[in-house]
Amino acid sequence: MFDEPEAGIDLWSFNNLIKVFEMLKVDRESTVVIISHQERILATADSIAVIEDGKLILTGPKCEVYSQIMCPRSCCLKRGDFVRRECGLQ
Repeated sequence: MFDEPEAGIDLWSFNNLIKVFEMLKVDRESTVVIISHQERILATADSIAVIEDGKLILTGPKCEVYSQIMCPRSCCLKRGDFVRRECGLQ
């Protein structure tokens, strides 16, 4: 479990951190829990849990949850492209 591991690190270190997460997930067949407020960390996620005021309010596959929290009704092009690209949507 990592609590905001990307806080205060530069881009090079962030990219190395992502490699570590991927290695843990794939090579060791582990579950990695990352607590973060940063959108850029979502690329490593398979699923997302949203906690508000200490309560679990939403959980599910990355594409489902991301589209609900970032693009509720009118999706901005930048975020919409992210969701389509990350989820393999057209």
